[in-house]
Amino acid sequence: CRPAGNYSGKVLIHTGGMTSWHRPSYDKLGPENNAGLFYALPDYLQSFGFKTEMLESLSEKKFKESHVLVLINFDEKLTSQEYSHLKQFVDNGGSLVLFADHTDMNGLMTQSNAILKKLDAPIRVNFDSAHFLDNYWENAFVSTLHPLNRKNWNSKHTGISVGASISLLNPLVKPLLFAQFGFSDLGNWNNAATMN
Repeated sequence: CRPAGNYSGKVLIHTGGMTSWHRPSYDKLGPENNAGLFYALPDYLQSFGFKTEMLESLSEKKFKESHVLVLINFDEKLTSQEYSHLKQFVDNGGSLVLFADHTDMNGLMTQSNAILKKLDAPIRVNFDSAHFLDNYWENAFVSTLHPLNRKNWNSKHTGISVGASISLLNPLVKPLLFAQFGFSDLGNWNNAATMN
């Protein structure tokens, strides 16, 4: 669903991590034409009026020109200088959108939590999974009052399948969207994918 309103500003999208940004090529067939999961995000944001820039490293100059930083499936270790730039960016009003992973495959959850901790963000991703009981979270999503929720969430349009629980370290922090009527399993640290 497209939100109402006009948008402007600049969004930085970090191309590191486990996410592929390849676009599909319609003149090729087969597994070599494997498109990245989030490749359409820059075009989608631009259709609202945002400027977008893909970058491979975090720099103070880029932060000064921008309003939002997007990190998706980010498993890279940041340098102390990059953490310093990121913290200054957020402290000065910049927004961080962090797509975290709950499986800790390749250290994804561990690195997401390290970033949140360094930024003094009162939230952590837990090593578990959350799954719907029946019919793809139908009637299970609950949204809180926020401008993002003006049109309400539709369980068929969120793209959420398996979720995770989070730890809120401050009672003032409220999720925008949460699910009820599901079940959860703890992660298995002995899984080979999490042992790195």
